[in-house]
Amino acid sequence: MKFHEKLNEYIEQLGCRARDISELSGISAATLSRYRSGERLPDMNSEAFEKLCFAIAQIAKKNNSHDITKDSVRECFLETENFCLLTHSSF
Repeated sequence: MKFHEKLNEYIEQLGCRARDISELSGISAATLSRYRSGERLPDMNSEAFEKLCFAIAQIAKKNNSHDITKDSVRECFLETENFCLLTHSSF
């Protein structure tokens, strides 16, 4: 699974809007749209990536999905094809 597919899966699973994630994370709607379409990938070491994971976890908490935490979201994203390819290509 690719990053954008996992992001869209979280949005669907949590029944939230991209706007909700954008507002909670501080990531612009345009940037989030690019993440969702697969046009852009956040830097795995960036503040934006951490804020995205945090925002998803906060929405999950509000929805009583306590198994979805910032750390679990981060791990799921880092296991996507996109990040795995980046990690392996740096060796």
